[in-house]
Amino acid sequence: MYENNTYRVRENLLRILNKVSYLRGLFILRGVLFILLSGTAIILSTFLIQNYLDLPPLSIRNTIFYLLVVLILSIVGLLSFCILFYSGRRLFKVLKPYDVFLYSHLLAGYELFYSNKKEISPELYDTYLVKVISELNSSDVKSHLFRQNIKRWITGLTIFNLILIILSAFQYRDFAKAYRGRNPQKVEPAGIIIDVGKIRKEFFYPSYSNLSSVTRYDDKRVIEALKGTVVRITVENRVDAEKGYLIAGNSRQEMNREGGRFKAELNISENCQMRMDFFKRSIKYSSNDFRIKAIPDENPEIFLTGPEPVLRGSIEASVDRKIQLSYSAVDDYGVKAVYIVVSFADGKEKSFKIKDIVPPNTESSSDYVWDYSELSRYIQGELIFALEAEDNDTVSGPKRNRTRFYKIMLPKSSESFIQEISLLKGIRSGMLSLLSLDLTYTDLLGYIKERNEARISNDIFGNIDRYLEGRDKKGASYRELSRMKIELNHFHDTITLIIKQFRKRNESNPPNVLSGLIEQETKALEKNILIVQELIDEVVYNSLSRLSKEISSLRDELKTLINRYEETKDEELRLKIMAVISLLEARMKEYREIQSELAKSFSDVNINKRALQNLSQNSEDISKSLSQLRDRLSQDEMAKFKEMLSKLDSDVSDMENDFSNMLSNLSSEKYKELMDSLKGISTDIESVMNEERKVSSELSKMEGDIKRRQYDSINRELDNRLIEIISLIEELKSDISKNAYMVKKNSKEMREYETLVEAQSLLSEVAGNLKERQIFDALTVANQVVSKLEWIRTISMHFSSNKEYQGASAMFYEKGVKIRDKIKDIVESSKPSISPDERKRLSELLQKQENLSKKTSELSKRLQSLNSEFGNSFDKLTGNVVGAEGAMQQAVSSIGSKNIPLARSNADESISRLDDALKEIDKMKSRRTKMLSQSEDGEGEGRRERFKTADVKLPKKEDFKPDAKMRDEIIKALKEEDIKGFEDSIKRYYEEILR
Repeated sequence: MYENNTYRVRENLLRILNKVSYLRGLFILRGVLFILLSGTAIILSTFLIQNYLDLPPLSIRNTIFYLLVVLILSIVGLLSFCILFYSGRRLFKVLKPYDVFLYSHLLAGYELFYSNKKEISPELYDTYLVKVISELNSSDVKSHLFRQNIKRWITGLTIFNLILIILSAFQYRDFAKAYRGRNPQKVEPAGIIIDVGKIRKEFFYPSYSNLSSVTRYDDKRVIEALKGTVVRITVENRVDAEKGYLIAGNSRQEMNREGGRFKAELNISENCQMRMDFFKRSIKYSSNDFRIKAIPDENPEIFLTGPEPVLRGSIEASVDRKIQLSYSAVDDYGVKAVYIVVSFADGKEKSFKIKDIVPPNTESSSDYVWDYSELSRYIQGELIFALEAEDNDTVSGPKRNRTRFYKIMLPKSSESFIQEISLLKGIRSGMLSLLSLDLTYTDLLGYIKERNEARISNDIFGNIDRYLEGRDKKGASYRELSRMKIELNHFHDTITLIIKQFRKRNESNPPNVLSGLIEQETKALEKNILIVQELIDEVVYNSLSRLSKEISSLRDELKTLINRYEETKDEELRLKIMAVISLLEARMKEYREIQSELAKSFSDVNINKRALQNLSQNSEDISKSLSQLRDRLSQDEMAKFKEMLSKLDSDVSDMENDFSNMLSNLSSEKYKELMDSLKGISTDIESVMNEERKVSSELSKMEGDIKRRQYDSINRELDNRLIEIISLIEELKSDISKNAYMVKKNSKEMREYETLVEAQSLLSEVAGNLKERQIFDALTVANQVVSKLEWIRTISMHFSSNKEYQGASAMFYEKGVKIRDKIKDIVESSKPSISPDERKRLSELLQKQENLSKKTSELSKRLQSLNSEFGNSFDKLTGNVVGAEGAMQQAVSSIGSKNIPLARSNADESISRLDDALKEIDKMKSRRTKMLSQSEDGEGEGRRERFKTADVKLPKKEDFKPDAKMRDEIIKALKEEDIKGFEDSIKRYYEEILR
C-alpha cells in the first residue's frame, strides 16, 4: 500500500514538474519578445518623427502630434504584453495564475519527501500536499496573488514606457536645438559640394544624418575663389524640397533641380555672404552661411617634368643639339601659352613661344623637342633657359610665371666649332655681297630663305634694292630708309667693337692667316657700310630740302589766293584757300617727321646745331599758325586772318634761312681753318698712338716673362703641396655628402641645398685644375667655392635655429677657406720679384707714358676749345680723345704701382680710343665734303644724279673668299693650335654679324 501511494505521488509530482518546465521556457520567450518589441517601438517613433513631423517643433499642433505618437506606442506595448501572457496560458493549459507558487511548494515537498523517506511516510506527505493545495485554493490567497501579478505587469510596462519617452525626448531635444533661431531647418546632412575650380575645392560632408553635426565644419565656412571665376554649388536633396534658391549678397537666384540634387553657379566679383534656401510646400529649409572671399589672380604654376637634370639645374647636352622637354602648367583662369626663355651672358633675355593653347586649359601638359643648335652658336660654354607660362586672366590682365633657370652644358669639340665657322662663313659671304650692292632683290629673297639666321628683314632688303635700281630720290620713303639706317649703324658699331676686342686679345699671337683675314674683312665692311650710310643721309637731306621748297611755294600760293579773295569774296576761292591750308598742314607734318630724322642722321656732323634747333622751333610755330588760320577763315575775320598770315610768312622765311644756315659752317673760312687744325691733330694722334703701341708691346712682353718665371718657380716645389690640397678637397667633398641631408632638410625653397651641390661640383673642378697644374684657374674656382659656402653659412646663422645645421655650414666654410688659402699661398710664395733690369725698363716706360699722357692732354684741350667754338658739333671726336687721356693716366698709375697686367690693359684702352678718334676725323672729312657739294648744288640734285655705282669701285664678293690654301691653314690652326686666344674673337665677330 505504501509503495503504491509513493508511486502515485511520485508520478503526479513528475507530471506537474514536467509541465512547469514548459512554463519556465514560456517566461524566457516572453522576455525575448518584450525586448524585440521595445526596439521596434523606438525605431518606429524615430521614423514617424523624422518623416511626418513637418511643422515647426514649438507649435501646439506639432506637440499634440508628438504626444499622440507616444500614447499609441504605450497602448501597443500593453496589448502585446497581455496577448503574450494569455496566449501562453491557453497553449499549455496546466496552471492558474498562481501556478508559480504551487510549483515552489510542490518542489520543496518533493525534495523533503525523497530526502527523508525513512522518517516521513507517504500518508504524511499526502496529508501535507492536500493541506497545501487547500490553502492555495482559498479565496484570500487567490486575491493576493492576483494583485501581486497586476503590480508586476504595471511595473514592467511603466519601465518600458519610461525608456521609450526618454529616447524620444533626446530625439526631440536634438531637433529643437538644430532648428532654433532664424533658420528653421538645415540641409547639410546629405552634403554640400562647393567647387571653386580644378585647383581649389572645398567639400562639406557631415558624418551623420544628425543635422546638428554640421556645426563641426565651422572652420571651413570661409571659401577662397579667384575674382572673375565661377563657383559651382551642389546640394543633395534629402528633404525632397520642391524649389531651391541661392542667396549671395543682395542677389537671389533659383537653383536647378537635377534628380536628387540642386545645382547653381555663382560668378565671383567681390567678397560676399552665401546661403541656400529650400521650400517643401510651406516649409522652409536653409543652409548655414558661407563667406566667399574673392582673391586676386596669382601667377600660373609651371614645372619642368623632364628631362631629369644631371646635376642640380644642369642638363646634359645631346650630340644633335636637341632636347626632349616635358612640362606641366596649371592655372585657375587657364594656361594660354608656353614659352622658352633664354638668358644671354650680357643679362638680356629672349623668349620663344613653343605652344598656343586654344582654348586655354586650367591644366596643360605636353612634350616638346627643342632644337637649340641655332642658339648655341651665339652662346659659349653653357646655354641657360627656363620655361614660362602665360595665363588667360581677363580680369587683371594676363600674367606670366616661369620655372627656375636650367643650364645645358654645350660640347666644346673642335669639329663642331669648325662646322659652325664654315656655316657662319657662308652667312658672312652673303652679308658682304649685300653690302657690296651687287645682288638683286630676287637673290636677296632667296638668301633670306636659306639663311634666316641673318635676322635682317625682307623689307629692308627690298628697300635697298628698289632705291638703288630706281634712283628716284623723291619716291624713297624716309621711314624705310630710317629703318635701314638703324640696322646698318648697329652693324657698323658691331664691327668696330670686334676690331677692338681682336686687338685686345692679340697678345696670344694667333696665326697670321687669321689676323690678315679679319683685318681685310673688317676694313672692307667699314668701307661699304659708310657708302650705304651716305646714300641714306643724302636721301633724307634731299627730301627735307624738297619739302622746304614746296612749303615756300604753297605759302606764296596762299598769299595770292588771299589777295584775290579780299577783292571778289568768291566762295570758290575760299574753298581753294582751305585746300591750300590743308596741303600745307600735311607737308608740315611730313617736314617735321623728316626733320627729326635729319637730327638723328647728322647727330655726329659738325653742322650748325643752333640753326637746327631754331629750325625745329620754327616748324612747330608754323604748324600752330596753320591751325589758327583755319579757325580765323571759318569765322570770316579777315583782319585777324591777315595778321596770322603775316606771322606765317615770317615763320616760313625764318625756316628757309635756318635751313640754309644749317650748313653754313661747311663753307665758312673758320671751317677751313678747322679742317687744317684737324689735319695737325690727326698727325699728332697717330704719333701718340704709335708710341702707345710700343709701350703696350713692352708691357705685354714683360708680363709674359714674369709669368714664365712664376710657373717655373711653382713647378719646382709643387707636387707635395698639391697632394695635400687635393686630400683636403676630397675630405671636404666627403663631409658635404654626409651632411647634405641636413642642409636639404633646413633649406628654404632648396636654394641652400642647390648651392651646396654646386660648390661640391666646383671642388671637383678645383681638384682637376690642380692635377693639371693650372694653379691660377684653380684659385679662381676656389674663390667661387668659398663665396658659395660663405652664403650658406650666413643663411644658416640668420634664418635657422638648428645648431647642428649651423655647425655643419660653418665647418664647410672653414675648410673651403683653408683650401683657398693654401692655393693662394702657392701663388704668393712663387711670385717672382722684378729683376733690376725690369725695374729699369719699367722706369723708362713710366717716363714715356707720362710724356704721352701730357701730349694727349694738350690734344684734348685743343679739341674741347674747337668744339665749343663750333657749337659742340663734334662731341664724339672730343669724347674719344678725352677717354684716351683718362686711360693713359690710369696706365701711369698702374706702372708706378708695378701692376703690369693692368697697365697693359689701360694702354690698350687708350690705343682703342685714339683709333676711334682717327676714324672720326676721316669720316668727318669725307662726309663734310659730300655735304658741301650738295649745298653748293642748291637742291643737291647734281650730286645725287652724278652718282654711279661703278664710280665707287666696290669690291666683289670673290675678293673676300680665301683660297684653298688659306682655308686649310685656318682648319689646321683650329685643330692643332691653342685657340683660346682668338676663338672668342672669331666667334663673336660672326655672331655680331648675324645680329
